[in-house]
Amino acid sequence: KGNVSPCVYLNPPLPTPFTRLFQGGSHTLEKLKYGNIFADSFEAVWKRKEYVEFRDCFEMREKRFQDHYASLLDPDKMKGTSGESFPPPPIPCQTCYKILGY
Repeated sequence: KGNVSPCVYLNPPLPTPFTRLFQGGSHTLEKLKYGNIFADSFEAVWKRKEYVEFRDCFEMREKRFQDHYASLLDPDKMKGTSGESFPPPPIPCQTCYKILGY
């Protein structure tokens, strides 16, 4: 109890490691936890290096999305975004259908 995970799909109520099925493949994952709210302060968990890096991946993806969206409204900006892809999601999220919008 009290484990802090960024997503319910990364800390399911299953024994660890657990198996995730994704796009026809089987992937073995360890539960992802960044601390325990009963043992650590909220600030300590939030500022943990690994948790910051996890969130930074999504911030970079959001910024790239906003840049691409803005380029649709401004033809001059569109020239600067061609060929740019989104940064990859964090590794544990790369085998999850939620990252695809399902």
